[in-house]
Amino acid sequence: MSLSSTDGEVLLYNVHISSSSQRPIEYPDDESKLPDDHSKLLFSMSSHLPDYVRNELSKEGVPVTFNTKGFVFNADMISVIRFLDIGTRPSNLR
Repeated sequence: MSLSSTDGEVLLYNVHISSSSQRPIEYPDDESKLPDDHSKLLFSMSSHLPDYVRNELSKEGVPVTFNTKGFVFNADMISVIRFLDIGTRPSNLR
């Protein structure tokens, strides 16, 4: 079964929030950058970012590659706001 809309395929993004003082890891492209098994599991479940999302993040100065996924580890308030903003933009309005 395939789930899609006029915007494209359904995407699963994950955001990890904690009280840890570690720096956020935004939109990783490799699980080796993540500190533990739980974060690696969330990374593995997350969708790769489509082209239009990678382009938007790149315009904002976020480093992205073809393997970048919709995942933020240890998100702070700025990361959460960017995550929600980028993750909810419809692609067909561009």
